[in-house]
Amino acid sequence: MYGLYINAFLPGSFAVAFQVGRPDPQLSLFSDIEQPKTVEPETVIDEVMECFEILESGKPELLKERIDDENYYESFVGLAKQIAPDGDAVKLVGFKSLKNGEERPIALRKSREQLRGNVHLTAVAEDEKAVRESLKGTLMYASTPLRRSKLGTVKLIQSETGTPFLIKVPIALMKDVVQPYYEERVAVTVYQKGKKLFLDEIVPES
Repeated sequence: MYGLYINAFLPGSFAVAFQVGRPDPQLSLFSDIEQPKTVEPETVIDEVMECFEILESGKPELLKERIDDENYYESFVGLAKQIAPDGDAVKLVGFKSLKNGEERPIALRKSREQLRGNVHLTAVAEDEKAVRESLKGTLMYASTPLRRSKLGTVKLIQSETGTPFLIKVPIALMKDVVQPYYEERVAVTVYQKGKKLFLDEIVPES
């Protein structure tokens, strides 16, 4: 319901300014449809900033308490890992919000590797019997089941051997985190439980 706008690239830096728009008033015209409670854009920004602070604090249990909806939690963690510095070429990713003339800065210094040990996209990672593996290959094929399900499936063709691997992916991540990599070479971290693989992280193959 919220528009996201890029205002300007700031000269001489990698900084960019974003603005969150208000919900589309056209949605309220459909009076026969129950409308969700309207949340002001400022509140949305505050919530995102606070969740970034918790993520940087290294207390994943607090983040899970804050985002009690499983789909939203998985989506936030998946996108946050994409945003986090790689620890090599990029050491810090900073955010700064402006509200009522006051600035609020937040710096993400934990690398993707550091976050990997603290927050997971799949509960399988917390299972002692699950085995963590790394795979590289081309991401091919995706299936999102029509029936209510928490998991979709993608296929990874391994670079060295051409072996196909079917990987379970939380539905919340299929569009925003996984889909941009279709037919691209990627490196993935998965957890294996029994014969099934569950996605925990996906990045471009270096």
